[in-house]
Amino acid sequence: MKVPNTRGIHALPRMATAPADDAAPAAWGLKNQLLSAGLLCVLAGVLGLGYLFWTRPVSEANQMAVGTIHYMDIPQLLQQWEMLHEGFRPISTPRMEHYEHQLAENRRWMWMAGIVVVGGAAMISASFLSAKKR
Repeated sequence: MKVPNTRGIHALPRMATAPADDAAPAAWGLKNQLLSAGLLCVLAGVLGLGYLFWTRPVSEANQMAVGTIHYMDIPQLLQQWEMLHEGFRPISTPRMEHYEHQLAENRRWMWMAGIVVVGGAAMISASFLSAKKR
């Protein structure tokens, strides 16, 4: 096998470059951009919803009720049941207000994460629709 030296390489004929009109279209088009942005939004939204659902606030009254309900007699349980169905509402305390504020904030963030998921799904469907038009 014969390999040319440096002078021989410079003496080789130059190859003509292809004109810009013959260039292939970019592989990363609108379809791929919408698809990747949509997948990213859906993933972020689902992870956010999971985190918010996992860390949602729990009322101290509910925690105490779950702990004490196992040790109550049937008549006490029936009395509690009747009080709840008659419209018993716990007294508003700073702790209860703080819990309700946390719960409202958690719900707002869950709505936002849900909107992000729906937006991502819309981007994914738009990417498939743009692919069909071509």
